[in-house]
Amino acid sequence: MLEHKLIIPPEIKYAELAHHLQNGAKFRIYSYTISILFAVTLKKLSPAILICADEGTSFQKKYNNLTRIFGWWGIPWGPIYSLKSLKTNNAGGIDVTEDILLNLNEEGWNRRIVKITTVKQVFLKPPSVEHKAFSKSFKSTEYLSNINLFIGLYLNVQDDQEPFYMIGIQSTGDFEACESQVRLLLLKQFRKDVFFHFIDLNLKENQRTGELLKEQGLHYKC
Repeated sequence: MLEHKLIIPPEIKYAELAHHLQNGAKFRIYSYTISILFAVTLKKLSPAILICADEGTSFQKKYNNLTRIFGWWGIPWGPIYSLKSLKTNNAGGIDVTEDILLNLNEEGWNRRIVKITTVKQVFLKPPSVEHKAFSKSFKSTEYLSNINLFIGLYLNVQDDQEPFYMIGIQSTGDFEACESQVRLLLLKQFRKDVFFHFIDLNLKENQRTGELLKEQGLHYKC
């Protein structure tokens, strides 16, 4: 079970939430990028913030400024991830209202923490730059054939974790052998410290995650 922090204006009571939602309030998450010592670049997500319809763009500006100050310095991914963060925020952030409402109760509201047990929006599609890198990785069919890959950026991480790419493998071959070969191909386009989590879509216990990954991620065929 995952827990996410909430940022809610202190003057708003739990009993008033429905009223604010009817008037356009949304729970939104903002992206920001931090580079450390020019070599390590981290993609981060803010807590879920209740943004009222009449509220300005203060949180958008806050996380954009964090990215502008700390994000650019990593080579080569600092500028790439920084631009992605700014683009996400300038489009209004990530709307997670449905997922928050599925899991939120009055106790969580008072503690400013939501325990995520049921989710609808789990993945984001890879942005254009990383989509190109995935496409280049799988252009060669020297090692892989008749494999379907479904890839999405997994959002429901703890506050101290970075979002990571989940890769679902659908194949008639051996899953571990396929995973090993896919990792080798990804190393040609991505840094060694980029984390990928692989799941076997043929397993029954991965059925629900696989359905969401297929619906919300991108499909690559080898």
